[in-house]
Amino acid sequence: MPEGNMLLSGAIFFSGGLPGKTLRILKFMKVAVYSSATYFNHQKKYLLLSVANVFERKQQALVKELKRSKTKIVLSGDARCDSMGHCAKYGSYTVLHEATSKVLHTELVQSNEVNSSYHMELEGLRRVMEYFRKTKLLKQIVAMVTDRHVSIQKWLRETHPNINHYFDVWHVAKGLGKKIEALAKKKHCEDARLWSRSILNHLYWCAESSDGRGEEAYAKWISVVNHIQNKHKGHDSELFRKCLHPRLNKQWLKPGTQCFEQLVDILSSKYLQKDVKKLSPSYQTSSLEGFHSLINQFAPKMSHFSYESMDKRVKVAVLHFNENSMRQQAENKSKQPEFVLSFPKFKHGEATLRKIYVSCTYDYVNDLFAELQLLVSTRAGRQPHEHIAVPPPLSSQYERPDKDDMIAKAYTRYNKHK
Repeated sequence: MPEGNMLLSGAIFFSGGLPGKTLRILKFMKVAVYSSATYFNHQKKYLLLSVANVFERKQQALVKELKRSKTKIVLSGDARCDSMGHCAKYGSYTVLHEATSKVLHTELVQSNEVNSSYHMELEGLRRVMEYFRKTKLLKQIVAMVTDRHVSIQKWLRETHPNINHYFDVWHVAKGLGKKIEALAKKKHCEDARLWSRSILNHLYWCAESSDGRGEEAYAKWISVVNHIQNKHKGHDSELFRKCLHPRLNKQWLKPGTQCFEQLVDILSSKYLQKDVKKLSPSYQTSSLEGFHSLINQFAPKMSHFSYESMDKRVKVAVLHFNENSMRQQAENKSKQPEFVLSFPKFKHGEATLRKIYVSCTYDYVNDLFAELQLLVSTRAGRQPHEHIAVPPPLSSQYERPDKDDMIAKAYTRYNKHK
């Protein structure tokens, strides 16, 4: 086969490009190019296998290094669905090694492998932990940070009681912030918004300063009920008797008012009490959220992919993330670190200072092309008779109607309105 054709197919897949759009661009430029069918033939026979081989080698190297070091492992885990809403077809569960900010493993689940899309996250975690059991890394895992998924809480508690399970502070703060904002929209409760930022900052401080001691974290947290009414000494718990901040000049809330009483109900919720005690003191899932944003560059949510294609595109994203996870901050000509101001929509005009990092590297692409060329030259690609185990299509659970009958019904329906 022409070498240029295979290189073009590899460049499309390894960069996260969409074949239909890329080939259409070339046709608009009057460049002679093959059809989409040829691309998908390349993908099925060589590209998917190239990614699988390179990904497996690199992940085995990570596992081997961790086993050799015999260090305690802290993981963060989270799921990402392939589409918006609650009807996703695919869900990928990814775990990240917090000490190195590298993805250790990822598993793809199709919704018809479980009862519903909601259950894909737990199934993904089960498969990840089974992978760690087979690679004999499970005994080194001492802690895991996730969101507050109820099924995951129960499963980890019952099947892995030796692993400390913590909650990501950002997820808890996000839910709390929404409740405070909803309260502030009520009549006579506008002052709750004035305290939103301070309360969320206090939540982060409780987690960070308590070093995983749940009772101490909650003692510090519940003191905020006194704090917002300008009472800073004599808190209820012996673990935290008085506030540590200097004198403040704020708009304090008056006890007995509607705003105060409803805000206290939110802050002292029994569910929040349980969550605060399990807040992660240091490691969070923020790096995983960044990885999920990166997946959108390789597998956009507005495009559909086959199971194999989605799985390998996520794995290319892992290769890219792991290579660039420890990038340094860029410097200007004066050797000063560079920053940029951004204005996130959710902050309603408030500026955020962000670091500028050095440019990404793409050495993993060289490895992918080397593997691709090896498979092509040795004719070691997937043969037509080889079948990879993948879940059946979602439509397989339904009876397939006869196409001619559907056409006839459509014509009959249209003719009724003539």
